[in-house]
Amino acid sequence: MSSASNPPINLDDLCAKCGFIRPSRRVALIRSAPRVGQYYWVDFPRDAYSPEFVGEHPGIVIRAAQSLSEPCIVVPVTSSPQTQVKHIHRLSKNPNPMYPTRPVWAVCSHLYTISIPRLRPVKDKYHKAIFPKASPEDMAAINACIRHALPHVFAAPTDTVVVNQTTITETIIAEVHD
Repeated sequence: MSSASNPPINLDDLCAKCGFIRPSRRVALIRSAPRVGQYYWVDFPRDAYSPEFVGEHPGIVIRAAQSLSEPCIVVPVTSSPQTQVKHIHRLSKNPNPMYPTRPVWAVCSHLYTISIPRLRPVKDKYHKAIFPKASPEDMAAINACIRHALPHVFAAPTDTVVVNQTTITETIIAEVHD
């Protein structure tokens, strides 16, 4: 057999035909752990299905990473009007300095755990990396929307019993002296 009749096999093409998507080995573009409220560009998975976010979108960190090797949790932000989505919050100010007057919404029912290399800093008009933060009022509203979207996660258990600390201490002391 001649090599002209058998073209080389492209492993990436073969894997894609089978439905396998090679993990990204993107280099981290930020040098410190993201903080709660910071606004980043997020590289969402390319193989997501609607209504999941696909490709690059802005996001706000709602759970900070303790280091660059830990993931963080983000809420995606979109400039598409959100009339059909129930758990959204329109931000009081667009944190993207390139479009400060464009209205944006945090989609609070879509929480994503993101690896740090999927984050990219926002850039100002001079293409310098900046790290804008959502206002405290916007963060409070986002957190309220998340609690409303996930009531079973944040609801207090109905069988919780509050115990008086002094009663526990007195009981322990009484048992030790008996």
